[in-house]
Amino acid sequence: MSILVTTPTGNVGRRVVERLLEAGAPITVLARDPARLDPAVRERARVVAGDLTDPAALAESARVARALFLAIPPFPASADWAADQRRVGEAAAAAIRTQGLERVVFLSSAGAQRDDLYAVSRLGEIERMLAAAAPHVAALRAGFFLENFLSAVPTIAADGTVYMSLPPDRPLAMVATRDVGDVAAALLLDDAWRGHQVRGVHGAADRTPAQVAAAFGRVLGRDVRYVRVPAEAMRQALLGAGMSAHVADEYPRLMDGLGALDFQAEPRTATSTTPTTVEAWAEAVLAPAVAGFAAARLAPSAPAAAV
Repeated sequence: MSILVTTPTGNVGRRVVERLLEAGAPITVLARDPARLDPAVRERARVVAGDLTDPAALAESARVARALFLAIPPFPASADWAADQRRVGEAAAAAIRTQGLERVVFLSSAGAQRDDLYAVSRLGEIERMLAAAAPHVAALRAGFFLENFLSAVPTIAADGTVYMSLPPDRPLAMVATRDVGDVAAALLLDDAWRGHQVRGVHGAADRTPAQVAAAFGRVLGRDVRYVRVPAEAMRQALLGAGMSAHVADEYPRLMDGLGALDFQAEPRTATSTTPTTVEAWAEAVLAPAVAGFAAARLAPSAPAAAV
């Protein structure tokens, strides 16, 4: 019996696959585009091509599984973000029941306990769908992904600025996706835990966006500052990046909600604290991304072909 991993090319899902294969666990992956999988994964995993919103694909991928890692993709072009999220939750719950899966690890989010955080609140709904379908469910309420700051690579490289909609002085749990993947994989490999549980995954420390930008500056050896973007400016930027009007309307309101005082309900504990610091992540991930972006901008253009 294998462990089914969804979103295997995403930041968290890719790490889950890596850790499960390191442990020698048999795995199945459900991938919309199997060509994007690492060749080593295609060689060692049972691969099912399909979409998470397709109940038949989910049921087929779960047919020989004993456990499931479920993450909801972002749906940037969605005309109805809520419906797409719920469609995945319903398809997963149906596959769990049909195939008799007993153990599920679900990538949720800090704030899923609230009813006013749009896409994050809907993850709370999916937590409840899964708990009704499987006897053992762990919902990982992860903090703010450090990888979200990769969207600022061009402006960090250009003028040392991080533009986002988060309040600059609101401390948030900042977590590297590799740490979330490590927690998920450990739970999937452990058959001892029972029942339904919510687990915070909070990174090494709570940091404000302004503190994160300053940490980036120390690692990069230059000044980096944080600038909060007004909601409408963020909306226009998202539309320009190709997001649907529906998602672009909702996303800035979600970012505003993340600054609420009771956003993170799960207390930080030794268990919820994970090892990767902002500085370590910046050295390993951000600095190479900024250097690569800067090098690409400076690279001479290829000469035009002779005609």
